[in-house]
Amino acid sequence: MSGEAILFVDDEASILNAIRRELRDWAQAHGSELLFAGGPEEALETIEAHKEIVLVVSDLRMPVMTGADLLLKVRSRWPKIMSILLTGFSETDEIMKAIKAGVFSFILKPWDPGYLRAEIEKALFVYAIRSENEHYLSTLQEELYWAGELQRRLLKIEVPESALVTFLLENEPVPNLYCGGDYYDILPIGDEKWLILIGDVAGHGLKAALFTEMLKSIINPDYVKPRTGEPLSPADFLSWLNGRISVELERVSDLFITFCAVVIDLRELKLTVANAGHMPPYLIRNGAISRITVPGPALGAFPDVTYTNVEKVLEKGDLLCLYTDGLLEIGQPGKMPEREILEKALAETGFSQYYAESVFAAMRRAAGVEKFNDDLTLIAAYVR
Repeated sequence: MSGEAILFVDDEASILNAIRRELRDWAQAHGSELLFAGGPEEALETIEAHKEIVLVVSDLRMPVMTGADLLLKVRSRWPKIMSILLTGFSETDEIMKAIKAGVFSFILKPWDPGYLRAEIEKALFVYAIRSENEHYLSTLQEELYWAGELQRRLLKIEVPESALVTFLLENEPVPNLYCGGDYYDILPIGDEKWLILIGDVAGHGLKAALFTEMLKSIINPDYVKPRTGEPLSPADFLSWLNGRISVELERVSDLFITFCAVVIDLRELKLTVANAGHMPPYLIRNGAISRITVPGPALGAFPDVTYTNVEKVLEKGDLLCLYTDGLLEIGQPGKMPEREILEKALAETGFSQYYAESVFAAMRRAAGVEKFNDDLTLIAAYVR
C-alpha cells in the first residue's frame, strides 16, 4: 500500500528522532509519510488535520494522557486507524485499555528496528485488507439493495379492495439483505372470489430471492382465470405448481419451497385451503383461533403429488391469517417464542390497518429482540 501516513507519538524528542532516522529510508521506499507528535493532544490535532493517517504508533507512558487512553480516543473517533503501542512497562490496567482500543501490536522498549519495521508493515497490510473488504462489502450491500428493489417491483401487488373483505399484506426481508425468499399474491378468480398465495423458499438473500422471482414467472395469472363450470381448486393448483417446480429444481437438491393456496368465496362464504408443507393458516372468530391443518409435502420434494382441499364455512367478522415462519423464527435458538405466543398475538390484536405491525411488535417483545431473523410475510383477510 502506498500514500498512507504513519503517526508516531512520544513525549521524548530523542525517541521520535531515533524513529525518524531508522525509518526514513524504509518510508521513502514504501511511499509512506512519517508524522510525529510530542504528546497526545498534538497527536489528536494531527489526526484531525491529516485524513490519510492509517497507523498510530504511540508510547505508553506520557504526561496528562497515557498512550492507552490516546488509542482509546483514536479508536472511538477514527475506528479504521490501526495502532501499535510502544512500552517499557507491564501495567495490567493500561494493557487492558490498549486491548479495548484494538491495538494491533505491543512493542517493548528498547525496540529492535527490524522488528518495528516488520510490525508496521503487518499493520499496514491488515489495514489494506480491511479497506479492500470494506469496499467489497459496500459493493455487495449496494447490489443486495438493488436486488431487493427489483424483487419488490416484481412481487409488488395491488392489494384488492372489496366491500365484502379487507385484505392486508405486510412483507419484511431479513435486515441488511434487502431481498428474501417469501412469495405472496392475491388474485381475483371470479365475482368476490379470491386466490391467496403465500410461499417460503428455504434460505435467505439472493438465492432465495431468485427462486421467488422464478415462482412469479411460473404462476401466470392466466392460469388462475375463472373457467366456465371449472372452479379453481387450490389442491389442483398446487399439484400443477409442484409439477412445474420439480422440473426446475431437479438439479438443485438443497432447496425446497413451502406453499399454501387459499380460495375465499365471499358470495358463498366458503374457504378452501390446500397446503404444501407451509405453516397452517389461522381462522379467528369471535376471539377464538383455530389452525387449519392440511397435509401435503413441500413443492419440489416429489414430482407427482396429489394435494387435498379442506373447506371451512366463513362468517362475517372472521379473520383469516396466513404467514411465513419468520414470525416464529425470532430470537436465540432454544429461546424462540412458542406457537401459543403467536396465536395469542393474532387472536388478541384488533384488526386494523396496523394489525401486522402490532403482531410483529408482540412477537419481538416475546423474544426480547428488536429484529427478526428471517424473511417475514403476513397476509390477513377480514370478512365484513
